[in-house]
Amino acid sequence: MTNSKPLASNRIEWIDFAKGIAILLVIIGHQVYTNFYGELARGLIYSFHMPLFFIVSCATTKWSVSNEDYLRKLKKTAIHLLIPVLATYVFILIVQIIRDHSLILDLHWYKDRLFTLFFASGYRVPFAGMEVAALGKPWFLVALFIGRSVFDYLHMKLSKIHLLLASLLIGISGMLLGNLQFLPFSFDVALAVMPFLYFGYRLQEMKITVHPVRKLFIWLGIWLVSFYFTSPNIFLRTYLEIAVRRYSLIPVSLLCAIAGSMFLLEFSVICCKLKTIAKPLIWLGKNSLYLYMIHIIDPVWEDFYYIEGHQFLSALLAILCDLVAFGILMLIKAGITKLVKSKKAA
Repeated sequence: MTNSKPLASNRIEWIDFAKGIAILLVIIGHQVYTNFYGELARGLIYSFHMPLFFIVSCATTKWSVSNEDYLRKLKKTAIHLLIPVLATYVFILIVQIIRDHSLILDLHWYKDRLFTLFFASGYRVPFAGMEVAALGKPWFLVALFIGRSVFDYLHMKLSKIHLLLASLLIGISGMLLGNLQFLPFSFDVALAVMPFLYFGYRLQEMKITVHPVRKLFIWLGIWLVSFYFTSPNIFLRTYLEIAVRRYSLIPVSLLCAIAGSMFLLEFSVICCKLKTIAKPLIWLGKNSLYLYMIHIIDPVWEDFYYIEGHQFLSALLAILCDLVAFGILMLIKAGITKLVKSKKAA
């Protein structure tokens, strides 16, 4: 049984800073996709941004030490990750019904929406002669829940060397399965990301804050070189893209994802030395799940930020719109928390 300790605390400023940057890159990545510059920006972002979230999700985790502990954490993680999936999905469905009242009595539409939720895929799913619509952005939370749950159980039962071997074998199996058939609840993705979860687990033992400038340039070089080999022609989109199960040029694309993630982490270590400047992004990263929830439902107000033919401007406006909605959500959350505390005190 492994017995590693997490990093100093459950809140590490440079990790939160990196998550703050990464969540903004997620928003940008969903807006830029035309011409050379758009494709290049998208490729660089996609080459590591989702792997980064899988990696850092394990960097401060306190792993289960018993079956009882595992079940308790499983329940807690399910509430933390799956409730947002259901909440945002129901919200989007309600908006669709409001916009098209005929859907409220369309049983076929409800059946299709259930299939979409069942597969929880970031990309459309060919299944039984039909094409199931993608769940979209919430796929990440579903895959993260299942992947972390599987990894936590393996961590509890296996030695370090066996955990490494199991993570690699399961990861390869998940990639192969995803190329054959997308599995329900993005289960194939949850298996495919196991190497990233393992790397995040070992991140706990790495001295990230030592000589960050030197390592920044080393990881930058590895990231850019490996990205070039995975995407010699950026328009072909042969770089890693987990949601669509594109695992190109393994293991180079895995190295590219890890190198890009490490570059951002080392960059975050450096930036966090500038306390005042870093605080907004640290706070954003600390609450990145709430911003991600806002980003999930931002197609509702797409008319406010999408400008045809101006992808980078659209990306900037999307960030601004999402941040405004995020700010409103955080104010509501703070108000509810204050109300609950006052009632308990009374």
